[in-house]
Amino acid sequence: MKILNSLTSRDGTGKISIQLQDNSVIESVLLVDQTGRTTACLSSQVGCAQGCTFCQTGNLGLKRNLIVQEITGQFDLLKSAFNKDITNIVYMGMGEPLHNIDNVLESIKIFTNPKTYNIFLRRITISTSGVISAFPKLLLSKPYPGLAFSLITANRKLREQIIPKTPSLDKIKESLIKYQQVTNKRIIIEIINFKGINETEDEANEIFNFLNGLNTIINLIPYNETGNNNFEAPDLEKVKIFSKHLFNLGLKVTIRHSKGQDIAGACGQLGKH
Repeated sequence: MKILNSLTSRDGTGKISIQLQDNSVIESVLLVDQTGRTTACLSSQVGCAQGCTFCQTGNLGLKRNLIVQEITGQFDLLKSAFNKDITNIVYMGMGEPLHNIDNVLESIKIFTNPKTYNIFLRRITISTSGVISAFPKLLLSKPYPGLAFSLITANRKLREQIIPKTPSLDKIKESLIKYQQVTNKRIIIEIINFKGINETEDEANEIFNFLNGLNTIINLIPYNETGNNNFEAPDLEKVKIFSKHLFNLGLKVTIRHSKGQDIAGACGQLGKH
């Protein structure tokens, strides 16, 4: 593995393009928040098979899964490229982590080993678009990492258009409920807001109904431009109004301001190297 390119955003986000042994290229991101906390955003695959219509990585298709050493190697390269101590890990880079569940879980064992990286498990989160077929293995991985679910929208027809390769929301909810019963962990719900698509009060009500019975916190993520003409970034004021709709329904919600847009390092942009 070697770094082909290293970029630093105006907001302090870092991104590296990494060439693998077979000449495939992946990208990894280093996020730095206002308190100085550093998070490695790691890729789990070369490309992605999910085909989410808003996502640059999804447009690439899937080439292969990353092996364990390629996952942990990203952490080492991020650390050396930006000379930062990294305290947190999110599997939110290129690929669907639960399609590579075995290698992802094995890499977490290495990251949490006191003799290697010694990262606290509570600081590691796996994100999924709803690959519930991997949940049985995930529930065997006690103690459990955090889980984030990319809901996007609770409107069933709309979600099938945006994320075509996904189980039904009913089946996903059944799996999330079981996951929560076993782990007793709060689930992060990721909702990317698009202009004119999923920012209405009715949409908020559908999300509330879907999340009923689950312990969650919602991350609202304004869409990051990828050159896809079917989607536009929302007005921030409308995102705030949408957030208020969700809050008034009793849901816990935060607006996650995008980082690394100017280096194509934000959510949905990886793969534009």
